[in-house]
Amino acid sequence: MQATFKESDIQSLLTKVKIFNHQIGSYERFTINDAFQYVVKLSNGTIFFTLEELDANATETLNLEMLTSITRRFTPTVTAENAQHPVKESPVASKMNTGTAHSIAKESSGKGIVLVIALILVGLAIGALVFFLLVSNSADRYSDPEIYQQRFQTEDGESYFKPKTTVQKRLQNNSNY
Repeated sequence: MQATFKESDIQSLLTKVKIFNHQIGSYERFTINDAFQYVVKLSNGTIFFTLEELDANATETLNLEMLTSITRRFTPTVTAENAQHPVKESPVASKMNTGTAHSIAKESSGKGIVLVIALILVGLAIGALVFFLLVSNSADRYSDPEIYQQRFQTEDGESYFKPKTTVQKRLQNNSNY
């Protein structure tokens, strides 16, 4: 496979990643593995970059989450000296990881609450509109003089209107011509 990213592209991204973990060593060489990842040999270990990350770096769309994710992939070389004093994660990277995760959780829960409130308001608005339309249509139905022909009174003394039937309306409309 032909490399689409140059050594300068890899070193550019490596420089940005070193900001989050000062224990990452200096660049020596790179290779591309079967998963099309750029595996970088460092003076004190290895790290790998994905094509998407290198592309994001080239187009300047690389974000904080990508950088901290890359930082966690640093694998230090184990030597006799390192075995006695294991390499710890940089405090900068660990602070960034917890802060980012916490702010994302706050942001997503805030968006969820706003979404639920918006859906409730839309539901109430639709319900009010339907109620208004039903009430206004029923009021028109009972006040239209064309629908009710006569007023009748029951034995109890209650009055009601007898509606015209559809056939009566059609006959009445035809007789007008």
